[in-house]
Amino acid sequence: MQVVSQAEYARHLFAKYGKKLSRQAIHKDYGKTIPAREDGKVDVAAADAAMILAGRIQLPAEDAPPATPGELPVTAPQPEPKATSDQQTLTARKAEREEIEIEMARMRLAKEKGELIYVADVGQAMAEAGGKIVELLNLIPGWADDIAAALAKDGVPALRVFLRGKVTELRSAVGGALTLAPTEEAGDESA
Repeated sequence: MQVVSQAEYARHLFAKYGKKLSRQAIHKDYGKTIPAREDGKVDVAAADAAMILAGRIQLPAEDAPPATPGELPVTAPQPEPKATSDQQTLTARKAEREEIEIEMARMRLAKEKGELIYVADVGQAMAEAGGKIVELLNLIPGWADDIAAALAKDGVPALRVFLRGKVTELRSAVGGALTLAPTEEAGDESA
């Protein structure tokens, strides 16, 4: 095991791999890419292996293991070539399409769960609810005889009791008309 100072390791990298790094750059990588030692020195073999694995240096051709038939020679991982603008555009469009497909799948799932409804269905439900409410309001003039009777019998306090009861009935019927699936009972109350 060869152990050298950080400055000597920088010279070693240049001599063996042609990689020019300053002692300061080695110090910056020390403990990150380059394995740290308690004495601050560098184990050359361990540091070379770590630098090769990190892609910071490439294995020289003379040190590369011989390739067996049918195998490519082993080298350090090469950075991928930079994508052209056409490739970047295509990649961006594919990613955008995938996002749209994911969102559509989410919407289909929400529809199946009953969490999503069509705008046309909402409009139709609103029209039906509005029609039911108008029907309920049209019942008010029919109360005229009951109002007159309550007023004549016990005066204003009886009229108030009668009107409170009718308002409660109207609120209940209107609430039933505003639900998405009105029940038969709500329809019976309005009749």
